[in-house]
Amino acid sequence: MLQVPSPNVAEGHQHKNAFLMADVAGSRVITEDELDSTTLGLAICEILGDERLLAEMSQRALNAAKPDASAEIAKHILSLVKENS
Repeated sequence: MLQVPSPNVAEGHQHKNAFLMADVAGSRVITEDELDSTTLGLAICEILGDERLLAEMSQRALNAAKPDASAEIAKHILSLVKENS
């Protein structure tokens, strides 16, 4: 996974989230001021050219995933609605 967070988002949310994903899932982050065709090309080649790295990044992303997140959020919202009824 390769991320280029926008610096033009309030309070740097994309930047914070990109670096969190780098820590959690091993993704690569290129900031806009670092971004050029050479940097992007090298990052893509590094990831796609290393099967072990690609597999590790994939596994870390799967481990971090919460596939039932929307259902958990909906249950929590419904419980709050019931409490306040």
